Amino acid sequence: MNETIKTQLNHRTIRAFKDQPLTKEEVDLLVEVAQRTASSMYLQAYSIISVTDPELKKALAAVSGQPYVATSGHLLISRNGGCLPR
Repeated sequence: MNETIKTQLNHRTIRAFKDQPLTKEEVDLLVEVAQRTASSMYLQAYSIISVTDPELKKALAAVSGQPYVATSGHLLISRNGGCLPR
């Protein structure tokens, strides 16, 4: 079994976050990863919104139905672009 498949099979999602903001270096690295993420039709179009305001995170948690959003130290919201139907 190759390493990529092993990594995917061992992946776990944990939604318990520290109330600690990311460093600029960490944010820059995550944005670089997002820029290189594959998408349909070979477009690497993306938008990333960085949220650190506690009240805004609470409001986003309420409307999303995802309570862990409020407890994250630094929330990054991403949207990968692509072709929209015409």
